[in-house]
Amino acid sequence: MEKLYPFLFDHRLPTPIRYLIAGSIMLVCAALQAGLQAQAGFTGFFLLLPGVFLSGLLLDRGSGLLAAAIAMGVTLYLSYAGRYGMGFCCRAHCSPSLQ
Repeated sequence: MEKLYPFLFDHRLPTPIRYLIAGSIMLVCAALQAGLQAQAGFTGFFLLLPGVFLSGLLLDRGSGLLAAAIAMGVTLYLSYAGRYGMGFCCRAHCSPSLQ
């Protein structure tokens, strides 16, 4: 593993820059996922995983965790907006328009 370390990005980048790069990677992956969902109707969320892996491997652990949090948010948004996910509220408390 130590032999692969020179191929990774320099960890001396400031933390906000690493988080910005991780967010940019996830923005591209989320746009690809949303476009694929719009074209195909329903897809798995497999396009978000490479962004999480790239952020974690190329940058650092904190950037990977940020990318995972962004992926969870995108997954919730796309599943709720696409009406493919679980109901996020129970029927007893929802307005009639959401039932």
